[in-house]
Amino acid sequence: SGHSDTAVMEDVTFADKGIQFKDYPVTPASIFPDGMVLWNEIGEADPDCWPPELRLQTGEILFVTAEKREAFAIACHRHNIPLIRRVDVWADLLDPYLDTEFTEEDQQRTIGRLTQSGFSESEVQQIRNRVEKIMLAYNYFAWEWMFFGLFDLFIAYGLTTNRRLRKIKSNWRPAAKKKIYWWAIEIANRGRQL
Repeated sequence: SGHSDTAVMEDVTFADKGIQFKDYPVTPASIFPDGMVLWNEIGEADPDCWPPELRLQTGEILFVTAEKREAFAIACHRHNIPLIRRVDVWADLLDPYLDTEFTEEDQQRTIGRLTQSGFSESEVQQIRNRVEKIMLAYNYFAWEWMFFGLFDLFIAYGLTTNRRLRKIKSNWRPAAKKKIYWWAIEIANRGRQL
């Protein structure tokens, strides 16, 4: 996939105590810019996600660079972290903003998956209305046509240190960034397990 994460992702080290992050790119994150997550603070992980992600007991979702996908999976296995695949609700919510044709059939399938994760059609519409301007601006610079997810939303809202996409001005204050960050994460966490 021509995804935006790989060139801009942090460096991670899998240690005995936990995962050490260096230069983590999402500014409202608890580990920004450098921090360690202890193994017992991790509730679950999904190395197959794009980019790979882990969920802390607090619900916070952190990303691991795709280049470390296999090492991440092995480390999770070694430390008994449950590997759980979830519906990527942001991929479905952001579908209409991809540079591809979004047919009525696609729309119905997407709504069906979101409904199974507990979203009503009107809630889906409210969320999409809230992110529409920002995602259209982001797509103008990103030229992404395969997939959008939570990480893209963070970039679009200017919550990252992504220099390549700095063309998008972020005038959000730190408190507002934190609010957007947790709002987006709470939505992501509603994705049902597969």
